[in-house]
Amino acid sequence: NGTVKADKEVSDTFMESAKELGIHCNKTWVPPFGGADPNFCPHCRHIPCVCNQLGAPKKQTEPVRVRFAKNAKGSGMTLVEKLPLHPQGKEDLLKKIKKSLGCGGTVKEGRLEIQGDKKAQTAAILQKEGYKVRVL
Repeated sequence: NGTVKADKEVSDTFMESAKELGIHCNKTWVPPFGGADPNFCPHCRHIPCVCNQLGAPKKQTEPVRVRFAKNAKGSGMTLVEKLPLHPQGKEDLLKKIKKSLGCGGTVKEGRLEIQGDKKAQTAAILQKEGYKVRVL
């Protein structure tokens, strides 16, 4: 009982500091074998989840960079760098961008790589999502 109470106090303290920073998440996780708490988040490992997986943070210190890089194989790719999101949030944003542009892409080394020269379209989507964007 003592450790459960201590863990709850630490979790409550962490949640209060997370709310002050504007961090929020509505993600719920259901364990594969049952028995565990369904509010446990596998990313931040807290109950309830405190990681920032939804949307842009309240204060964006520097603009997101969107640039085109030509590779040795041919067509090249559009790179989105300095995106202030949790890795899962980057995956969700990339999925939305790929669907709207009708192209492929991946997340590598913390940046989004989108197939083809789609700088203007990607910048427009990011601006619509609420990010400050700088096209290079």
